[in-house]
Amino acid sequence: GRLSSKDKLTVKSPPPRRVYAPQTFMRALGRFAPQFGDSQQHDAHELLSYLLDALHEDLNYARSSSRSPPQNASDQHSPGRNNDEQTKDQNQNQTQNQSEEVNAEGEKAWTQHKGRNQSIVVDLFQGQTLSRVNCLRCNFSSPTFDPFLCLSLPIPSDPNLYFIITVAFHLPYCSPGTPAFVKFGVTLKRSHSAFDLKKKLCRQISDNG
Repeated sequence: GRLSSKDKLTVKSPPPRRVYAPQTFMRALGRFAPQFGDSQQHDAHELLSYLLDALHEDLNYARSSSRSPPQNASDQHSPGRNNDEQTKDQNQNQTQNQSEEVNAEGEKAWTQHKGRNQSIVVDLFQGQTLSRVNCLRCNFSSPTFDPFLCLSLPIPSDPNLYFIITVAFHLPYCSPGTPAFVKFGVTLKRSHSAFDLKKKLCRQISDNG
């Protein structure tokens, strides 16, 4: 069956309100993917990947269904050379020519992919990656192009650590046994130690009188 058919995956527009519970949508989707049909917790990325892939298969209007292996740009260009006799200008020209050839092969690979896959999912969500393997001895470069639907990217970590430290001061004007509490914010590099934390805290206390 077709997941995108109006009589199989139809969800009425919700009334204008701030919160909408998608039980109707999940029940409709569960008829095609039983693993998502229960009320258990599921991975959002897995659900999105399945839904987009299924919609693409239903909406793909490409006439050709043939499948060919990924386009390898190294099949079309010769390996680079790193001889001592080459001048700097020759190396720059060679790098520019290879870059232009790789760009042309990338466009060719994407055109071939679009010839077999044409849908709104491809237009909005798919892209193409370039992976390259270089030989350190002969400088041979082997680029390969692959389409992707979901691209996982690393989340950069903060190089700093942030601390909120409460210090108790026993001041003359305070009641006996009732110290004054003051909070200080301290920022440290992840490579710093507890000694660096104490030193920076003491400096802040000194600067604040």
